Amino acid sequence: MVSACENECMISENEIIANKPHDDIEFTGSGMLMKNIVAVYAVKTNTSGNDFIIVDYKNQKEFQRVLDEMYSFRYYTTEREETVMRQYVDADGDPYYVEETVIKTILNIERDTMMTSEAADHFSFNKKQREYLDTLMSQDFDEIWAVLVD
Repeated sequence: MVSACENECMISENEIIANKPHDDIEFTGSGMLMKNIVAVYAVKTNTSGNDFIIVDYKNQKEFQRVLDEMYSFRYYTTEREETVMRQYVDADGDPYYVEETVIKTILNIERDTMMTSEAADHFSFNKKQREYLDTLMSQDFDEIWAVLVD
């Protein structure tokens, strides 16, 4: 379920990369922090009386909704002047170099994942839900998270 939703986001980004003309790509932001997304989903779903572990259509849609609200990316293009050395060949067949200024189009992709405290506010978590979330995000669970989402 997690990888299917994550792949869907990556497909969207890859479509932009494939279809938006550019010379270079620059990525900025935090990227997809799956640990944050899964923890918020687990607390949100489990404390609402649903069993979040069961992988069914309803839970997959809920996970996708949480992911869509917590992770975002935007893109835009910018132009940058660069100086390059171009090789040419003269009439005698000898190479020579000319310094030229070119304009390159940069595809900028900004990625952002809400921090768990932001998500707790966004989803109006109560005090108990915030405690559960803090517990899941504590270092006590780092080994488990490494297996689950890394």
